[in-house]
Amino acid sequence: ISNIAALSDGTVFRNDHAYAKKESKFKKEHRKLSKIQPNPPEYLKQRTKLNHSYEKVSNHRKNNIEQISNHIVKNHDIIAMEDLSVKQLRSMSKSRNMTKGYNDASIGVLRKRICDKAESAGRTIVLVDPKGTSQTCSNCQEVVEKDLSVRTHVCPYCNYEEDRDVNAARNILARALSVLQGQRDRPAILSDT
Repeated sequence: ISNIAALSDGTVFRNDHAYAKKESKFKKEHRKLSKIQPNPPEYLKQRTKLNHSYEKVSNHRKNNIEQISNHIVKNHDIIAMEDLSVKQLRSMSKSRNMTKGYNDASIGVLRKRICDKAESAGRTIVLVDPKGTSQTCSNCQEVVEKDLSVRTHVCPYCNYEEDRDVNAARNILARALSVLQGQRDRPAILSDT
């Protein structure tokens, strides 16, 4: 998971993998803690140190989520997102590192914060079917199949080249605008009261 979020305007919020970068430090601190007898002052001191390290990572993630969600809601009237289950996404992880990447990105929490803030700000949120959003070229609509490890979308049909996630974001926005247009085109149903 290289990006936490990508927008259709080309803005990309990178996943800095805060936990993964500190994982070896956490393991070292846990080893120190396991070698100390419970309850003496040095045990409590080591446990507090370890808790503080975890709290720093947690606060870092929360700060990222707040900054990204603020940016998105503040700068966009229509917010389109894939209608997917983060739990299902994590269950399809191909490795532990991928699962850790999902955890570091906190995608589910980010989605919830965007929805909460958008609702408060009166923004329109549209959830679209995620199927094929990263496989379809946002420029010519041709399907360009690629493995998850391929991070750049290169279309052999129209030579369009873009970050895979930005390409998907453009497809998601197009689908959302189509949904909104379909809602506007429907005749209003009048009720007799």
